[in-house]
Amino acid sequence: MDYFAFYGIPESLLPDEADLRRRFLKKQREWHPDFFASDPARQDEALAQTAMNNQAWESLSQLPGRVYYLLKKEGYLEKAADRPLPQLFLMEMMDLNDVVEEALAGDEHAAAKAGAELQERMKQTEENIREMAQKAEANKANHTYQSADMEALHTFWQELQYLKRLRKNLNGESTL
Repeated sequence: MDYFAFYGIPESLLPDEADLRRRFLKKQREWHPDFFASDPARQDEALAQTAMNNQAWESLSQLPGRVYYLLKKEGYLEKAADRPLPQLFLMEMMDLNDVVEEALAGDEHAAAKAGAELQERMKQTEENIREMAQKAEANKANHTYQSADMEALHTFWQELQYLKRLRKNLNGESTL
């Protein structure tokens, strides 16, 4: 099911987030499984509705999740191999990877440098996503996003995922 349709709102990278939250909470109250404890069939339906509500909220509550959801829905994720990350970004990440490796080897100065640089790069990439989402909304024609806008969003989303994996690596978390 389409998560936007589930909430009864138009497909958008930039929906009214307060309205989206109200709709999520309304569905939570409407379908809470405890209300249907005496009716097993309705309780099963309530459990399914609650699960759908939680999945929809997880996908749509924040901009990166909405970007991922729409990229997936429109088939852009399957084409990822056709659109590698920009060479400049990859070169910059090679340098940052070296600093992360130094940090993991125990260099405290490198750890501080890598942490600060990752935080700044993630902040900038999230801002790029916000700006591109605004542009994509402005360019939307007949409720359809322009391919070039979606491809740019895909690139920024990939960069953000790369940076998140690198941060996990720096923090010693599993990246599997």
